[in-house]
Amino acid sequence: MQSQEREKIEKSILIDASKEKIWEVLLDDQYFRQWSCAFAPGSYADTDWSLNSIAEIKSPSEDGLFGKIILHRPQEAITIKYEGVIINGDKDTTGQEAKNWIGCLETYHISEEGNSCLLSISQDTPKKYVHAFWSNWDEALERIKNLAEGNRDYIEEANQTL
Repeated sequence: MQSQEREKIEKSILIDASKEKIWEVLLDDQYFRQWSCAFAPGSYADTDWSLNSIAEIKSPSEDGLFGKIILHRPQEAITIKYEGVIINGDKDTTGQEAKNWIGCLETYHISEEGNSCLLSISQDTPKKYVHAFWSNWDEALERIKNLAEGNRDYIEEANQTL
């Protein structure tokens, strides 16, 4: 039973890069930090991204979300099913904020479109966060595109802000 209403955010972006490069940018720590800062500066993922492993998406203050990788098809798709929140490094599955996120899915899908690839994201989001996450995803997808396409000016600027 959901404790509040949720909405699904769905966005996509065409990227002039291989599926392999986009996958690397999505999941490799050095790249993940450069695009996930669109949500919170200094964000990072503590996970190996393998099927059934736990993924902790955290800010430098050790706050964030955690869940299980329930789908992992390399260079194609990955899904996290959130199981709760992290507050000051401690996992919570019973508080109101945790209940807002439990069961939410976040999926990344890559498909070939001619000589480019389409990266699509889908994220179940508690209604109170939809507006913020909507614009955060626009920035994150732009960052992913620039990193995957090897935009040197963008990469140097991103590295200076970390």
